[in-house]
Amino acid sequence: GAVVVADHRDIPGINVVTLIQLDQPILAPGLVRHVTEPIVLIAAPTRAMAYEAASHVRVEYEELPAIFTIEAAASREVVLFGKDNVFKAIDIDHKRFDATVVQNASAAASVAVGLALRRAGDK
Repeated sequence: GAVVVADHRDIPGINVVTLIQLDQPILAPGLVRHVTEPIVLIAAPTRAMAYEAASHVRVEYEELPAIFTIEAAASREVVLFGKDNVFKAIDIDHKRFDATVVQNASAAASVAVGLALRRAGDK
């Protein structure tokens, strides 16, 4: 039985899976962004053959700086996501969505979900 080892170059089409937007590579294309991010795919007829193939895979990591605060991400001294560390931006037209519109929509909704955000260090 053949053993197949594939990396990002073997993905037909776009090497991406949608989590919230088209942002997560199926197999890391060079930059590994988090622990357990897939790098290669190994297919083999038996588990033993797959583990044997995996033992021959060599990955070299370069430690990059981490971002731990909103201020550090906003400073863009280190960019780990996109061009500005912004994962998702939503522009709200405040003229169209004033407090009355939001209150009316909340009153008419069958389910309301709230979200409170705070920065690290805020009480």
